[in-house]
Amino acid sequence: YKQTMAKNIKTNIFKKITMAAGILRSKLTRSRFPFIVSWVLTNRCNYQCAYCGTWERDTDELSTIQIFKIIDEMASSGTKRISFTGGEPLLREDLGKILEFCKKKGILISVNSNGSLVSKKIKEILDLDLLNLSLDGPERVHDQLKGDGAFSELMNAINYAKHNNIKTAFFVTLSKFNLNCLNFFLDFANDTESAIFFQPAERYKLRNNDINPPAPPEQESKKVMPALIQEKRHNKFLAKSLFGLRH
Repeated sequence: YKQTMAKNIKTNIFKKITMAAGILRSKLTRSRFPFIVSWVLTNRCNYQCAYCGTWERDTDELSTIQIFKIIDEMASSGTKRISFTGGEPLLREDLGKILEFCKKKGILISVNSNGSLVSKKIKEILDLDLLNLSLDGPERVHDQLKGDGAFSELMNAINYAKHNNIKTAFFVTLSKFNLNCLNFFLDFANDTESAIFFQPAERYKLRNNDINPPAPPEQESKKVMPALIQEKRHNKFLAKSLFGLRH
């Protein structure tokens, strides 16, 4: 156990040094390059979240070979982190190969997921630097927005990640159904020792022009921000920056 902990500490220090070196390079050379990349790997999703229209988009996907070629070009350009999102990235049968290729190129990797497939794909994501999981509130609220049983699947994903030493973080889409759940979210992050990010539900569904029913009135959404800004000053798990919360 001590050897594993020591190895993890060294790995984390190396990751921080690598990221810092990339930022320093950018500042010193005043160059612009794809340092951190967010990549929509697929629009397919096994959920139909109330605030998202991604699952309705039927689009072609890049092949494994095409993805490898792009990752190779990104690595040569200086990319240090890729965040794979969707849809549900774990629906890609080649996800394990993609993550392995990133690692060979020295790129840090994170995956955004609803958590439902983590137990089935655990062997493919063992090398993840971060697993970002979508959290919409207590079980009743979470299932209302994502579907029956979604909260149980999320908790299962958290347990699998913990037992396999995969670092987790949570992304919260603030809606009119969970604006009064701030204490729940903050306690959840503290209990799981995971970072938590807050973002407001937008007027239109994600990647869709339809009106977004769960989106709260702008003034209601703004009311919770002072509380989060105050919380940010002493809560190490609230990962959104002060600049982002004020914006």
